[in-house]
Amino acid sequence: MISALSGRATTEVVAKILNTNVRTVRRYVRILVDNGYVEPVRKGIKTYYRVLKALTPNEAVKLVMNEGRNEDFVYVLASKIDEAIEQMRLHADLIGACKIHLSVPGHHRVTHDIDVVVARENARQLDYVMQLLGLIPEKKGGVHTDFEYRHPVENVKVDMLVDGFKENRRMVWNIAPLLRKGRLTLEHTVIAKLTRRSFRADADSYDVAIALKFINEDRFKKALQDLKKYSPIYGEMLSRIIKHLGIVEKYARSNLSREEVLVITPIIRNVERIVREEIKKLHEKSANSISH
Repeated sequence: MISALSGRATTEVVAKILNTNVRTVRRYVRILVDNGYVEPVRKGIKTYYRVLKALTPNEAVKLVMNEGRNEDFVYVLASKIDEAIEQMRLHADLIGACKIHLSVPGHHRVTHDIDVVVARENARQLDYVMQLLGLIPEKKGGVHTDFEYRHPVENVKVDMLVDGFKENRRMVWNIAPLLRKGRLTLEHTVIAKLTRRSFRADADSYDVAIALKFINEDRFKKALQDLKKYSPIYGEMLSRIIKHLGIVEKYARSNLSREEVLVITPIIRNVERIVREEIKKLHEKSANSISH
């Protein structure tokens, strides 16, 4: 398919031609990238994929059957949760590292936590899914999460967030209205990472750095407007994004290859520009309200 399109194509173009969703295409492109069949090429704000070597039908079957590699258990479990959400049409979605891993080629960090956000009306059904998958309920009503589960054998924990993100039991981003419209985008997940009060300089920086190469500017702006609409602390959230992008850039320069840094740095600058424009609008609105 990619070869037929002058040797390179975006996941969006391939999804349109195949009449399937972008998430499915990204999943299999990630497998192809991880196994050296295609490579990502950044051009401006878009990521194209270029064919490196031919893929035989037998190799394709093997890759699909094995998901291209021996997947860590946490991501196998996350995939099962994701499939159940899709099949049951729940107003829910993965968020955090697992969402990024299943969406982005080249994400290799292993986590022990699966984060899921669900609209209140579907919380009971998702709780049922968790227990069908063999997860053991640990507690309800935490400071940041509403339900916690653990796997009886593997070192994996699942946190279920009802309606959105909370800090000290206060809702700081109500995701439920977005879930009722459909699944979250990669851009929502990146913003959720960057607005964490307890942003981790290593794990979160890696997740964001790898994901930034695949975000779309228009979708990022749309996700930012969703944050504005459903967060009571929008101004503070914007400040966190700027602060944490600085941490991501520092991490990238210390831990990623020179080629990756050259790709990521202009994307960080562009995201900073978008966020600073939002901060400027807030300041202007505040100044106008005071003058009147």
